[in-house]
Amino acid sequence: MNHVKKIKPRAAVFKAATVATTLITAACSSSSSQSDTTEATQIGSAKRTVRIVAYDSFTPNQEVLDRFTADTGITIEVLLKGDTGTMLNTSIIAKDDPFADVIWGIDSTFLSRAVNSGVLKPHGMTSRVTISALQPDTGAELVVPVDTSEVCVNGDTAKLPGAASFDFDSLVDPTNKSTLVVQNPATSAPGLAFLLATISKYGENGWQAYWDRLRDNDIKVVNGWEEAWNTEFSGSGGQRPLVVSYSNSPVAAVLFGADPAATTTPLVVLKETCIDVVEYAGLLANTENPDAQQVLEFLVSEAFQADLPTSLFVYPASEGVGLPEIYSRLGIGPVDSPLTVDPLRVQAMRDAWIDEWTDIVLG
Repeated sequence: MNHVKKIKPRAAVFKAATVATTLITAACSSSSSQSDTTEATQIGSAKRTVRIVAYDSFTPNQEVLDRFTADTGITIEVLLKGDTGTMLNTSIIAKDDPFADVIWGIDSTFLSRAVNSGVLKPHGMTSRVTISALQPDTGAELVVPVDTSEVCVNGDTAKLPGAASFDFDSLVDPTNKSTLVVQNPATSAPGLAFLLATISKYGENGWQAYWDRLRDNDIKVVNGWEEAWNTEFSGSGGQRPLVVSYSNSPVAAVLFGADPAATTTPLVVLKETCIDVVEYAGLLANTENPDAQQVLEFLVSEAFQADLPTSLFVYPASEGVGLPEIYSRLGIGPVDSPLTVDPLRVQAMRDAWIDEWTDIVLG
């Protein structure tokens, strides 16, 4: 039985609605009797728009964005550009002529690349409501923390009942062959985070042998989280009962499942595999949009942060923002003592580790 509905970006729905509205408007304005009036209306109601570039699974509640527009007159347009690595690389390529104003979702594994690339400019925020402990060692003037979570392997207990007791060794056990789907660390933030988790677990000279065993156990590699979760994971109708995702994902399994009021979840988090992750937002370097700053401040406001646990399924980075009832009902919360890797070591070795992983796994 399929326990989890596919989580699709709401932005696609609203984009379709916008296209439909545009077509209707164009059809109406084709009448010569209305053309002058339509043109005058368009000129007199110029919109203030701020574009946010984000990863594909950026799915904030549209009602929250609409309230911001009603309060400020600023419309937020979301541009989805693949998983985190792809989104960041695309933004870096276009940094001299940016297609957006604000970037969302640079996570701690890609943070140094963003900071050193020149794709960001100082945000100039005079007040900070985000948890001070989440500030990066470098680049604090360029990014603000917007959420936190842990990347972990998730198991579908309906398809793999023993997953509740799994650890790293279980993933390379031949009895669990062809069960795990992971993301490519070159293009995916959770994929890179899982690679770093294995480096934290087995050390810089031991993770390679572990990935040899994972490869031999027929793991499946995909480019991003969307494909892993929505296509390959058995909880969404795929064939693989183990997936690299987030510690909050069991909440999504219930909220999008057959019974949102359930007190148990069909997913289990393999807590030994969890690694701490923080996501950041910032201003793109060459944007000249005067409203971009206000949108960045909105992203750390209580109104926006309170929506994150049940839209993006991450924890708020802003102090004083509580979790919805479903978290306590399911007993879901931050993982105790997740794995970590020194950010400066990640900065120094990230590309080399990714290249080595590519040789081992993709050959």
